[in-house]
Amino acid sequence: MIVLHLPFDIEHPALRAGYESARRPAFQADKPTNDIDFVRLVRDIQEDDPATLAFHVGFLVGLFAVPYEEQQP
Repeated sequence: MIVLHLPFDIEHPALRAGYESARRPAFQADKPTNDIDFVRLVRDIQEDDPATLAFHVGFLVGLFAVPYEEQQP
């Protein structure tokens, strides 16, 4: 497993919206479970309207992110 640390907060409104959307339990329960499923998700996103790119980047981060507060013992 690879842990990704973002050295910044998610502040852009579209990124924040995507992140918050992906944190919903329904999306968390259905997120990709392997690398090729992740590639398929990115491919599907790529076919969407380019204007939604920021939302989708936030969504991808939100699917797999564990907020710093949740990492504390």
